[in-house]
Amino acid sequence: MVPTMMTYISEESACLTQILRDYRQKLAAIETFARQHSVRRILLLATGSSLNAALCARYFFEQRFGVLVEIKEPYNFTHYEAGEPENGLGVPYNQLTPPAKREGVDACGRRGH
Repeated sequence: MVPTMMTYISEESACLTQILRDYRQKLAAIETFARQHSVRRILLLATGSSLNAALCARYFFEQRFGVLVEIKEPYNFTHYEAGEPENGLGVPYNQLTPPAKREGVDACGRRGH
């Protein structure tokens, strides 16, 4: 069976329930990092629909915590950006494309984020 829009709509409730149940565990590593470091800036690497989520996250972190949040595209960040300033946290965010996510993770790791 090929999924349709109705397939995704019918799965929405269970999906959102799972997200709410698991979010603390999935974000534990970021929380631990933030508690152990002075994070003044967050860099989100995102494209496509992940960019929409990153825009929402940027608003939340800037309004709630006063932390500067930048959003960049993973490929351009990896291949064309200069070094990043200290006291930052890099978060590659991509919902569907594993190669882009790996590329962002590798770039953040090389730059110490």
